[in-house]
Amino acid sequence: MRAFYEAVIQKNPTAVYALLHPDVSQKLPRAEFGRRLEAYRRKLGFDPEKVAVRTCDEHGTEATVRVFLSGHGQHRHGYEDNLFLRRQEQQWRVILPPRFGLR
Repeated sequence: MRAFYEAVIQKNPTAVYALLHPDVSQKLPRAEFGRRLEAYRRKLGFDPEKVAVRTCDEHGTEATVRVFLSGHGQHRHGYEDNLFLRRQEQQWRVILPPRFGLR
């Protein structure tokens, strides 16, 4: 789901939060999510500017998307990540790992 990472790149936590599956957003308050999103971006070690979808494997109502984020930074310039999705009401929604943005 390119929209998720584009919102991450644009530093738009409201747009990112709106793409979460209700199973996630009901357990993760918006303010806590915003802190975790900032921590996720810091851990990247660079400022992401582009997202490329490498693969997408759909299995019924669930999917795994493999993406590559690229941008500029002092040491690191790219990061490969996986995004887990679950379909809800004909739309794909993001399922974050429980420790998203935590150490």
